[in-house]
Amino acid sequence: MKSVPLAAGFDRNAEFSWGYSIEVTSFDPHRGTSGFDQSWLFAVYDRLVFSAPDGKLKPIEGDDTVRLKLSGGAGALLGA
Repeated sequence: MKSVPLAAGFDRNAEFSWGYSIEVTSFDPHRGTSGFDQSWLFAVYDRLVFSAPDGKLKPIEGDDTVRLKLSGGAGALLGA
């Protein structure tokens, strides 16, 4: 499963900011108490499989690495 191609001349050092108005109850997928937790969890955890067009589950094989730099105070929220 691949993402869309990058635009020509894209900036590898660009900054991406993401926010959500409802806090996660837990970053442990087994301990979350709110359906809204999924919005956070999907951004943090990658799926290991996907549903192919033929209906079969297939592994997702990533070929990229994403590095995240937490801003002040975010580490405490994540338990880091």
